[in-house]
Amino acid sequence: MRGLWWLLALAILVTGSAGTYMVHLVLEAKQKPRIGDGSNPATYGFSFEHLTVPMNEIQASGLPRNSLDVLDLPPRYSAEEATHFRGRDKYVVATDLILGVELGDEALAYPIQILNWHEVVNDTLAGVPIVVSYSPLTGTIAAFDRRVGDQTLEFGFSGLLLETHSLLFDRSDEPSLWSPLLGRAISGPAAARGDTLRPIHAQFVPWSVWSKRHPEAEVLTRDEAKIMAYRRSPYGEYYGNDILRFPVSKLPPDRETYPYKSRIIAVRTTGDWSVYHLADLVRRADPRGIYETTQDGVDLRFTVFSGDPITAYVEAVDPTDWFDFRPTMWFAWYSVH
Repeated sequence: MRGLWWLLALAILVTGSAGTYMVHLVLEAKQKPRIGDGSNPATYGFSFEHLTVPMNEIQASGLPRNSLDVLDLPPRYSAEEATHFRGRDKYVVATDLILGVELGDEALAYPIQILNWHEVVNDTLAGVPIVVSYSPLTGTIAAFDRRVGDQTLEFGFSGLLLETHSLLFDRSDEPSLWSPLLGRAISGPAAARGDTLRPIHAQFVPWSVWSKRHPEAEVLTRDEAKIMAYRRSPYGEYYGNDILRFPVSKLPPDRETYPYKSRIIAVRTTGDWSVYHLADLVRRADPRGIYETTQDGVDLRFTVFSGDPITAYVEAVDPTDWFDFRPTMWFAWYSVH
């Protein structure tokens, strides 16, 4: 019982709906085996051998390992069911933000209101085992193939952060830590091997945009036991200002032009990563909201949607061209690149 006081103290310090969120997790944590004291990464049961990032950049989130319920192969609604939920109620509406993934002829939407409370989904799409990751503190959107070498990994919530963005761990006998922002293992046996994850395009757009492009898309279901939690926005206050909750070792210098939490999309084609600030894309887009550019010989198209937050759909003009991209916040990308 005494071991939970640090969690209660943290919940008191965090105000607004985010505070309610933390208190909820504190109460849930009482019912689960707890690994990690909330402040010292060494107590989380992970090996930091073969670490590929500075140890001082890894932080405890205040939550124990496995304190969020990762979703494993969750059920789905059809688009029709999601928009006409139980007759009159709607599960998703036009303005709801989603993380959208497309593979082959299948498309799947993960509502952010649900991911806020789980962050990690081990799923399968078009026969491919995938992991979907959302880090609310940095707005980092990512999806990857879970197959690495001859293994199909399952991922969990580590309770640790790298420069504020959430780290995953693989559920193996000797777990490694993984960074979705970097797309690779950063410690443990997988880091020693230099293991990386094959990226899968994950769009961060309103449901209206995704459903128009993918009318047959399926939608992640919700855990009925958490229905009251899903109705709250635990990070509303955090997104409403430019104050960071955790210290970051390297911050962007020009905060007046690009606030720390401003949204960006980092894109890699055949060369290095390039950063596109969404506020810039709004100004550069044509009246249709489209901005086209060429990066290392690959023609890219951004379809930009003004709003709060600004979002953009990213695609290659030639669908056969390879590229990778990562929607996130400016400070998060700068800190690790």
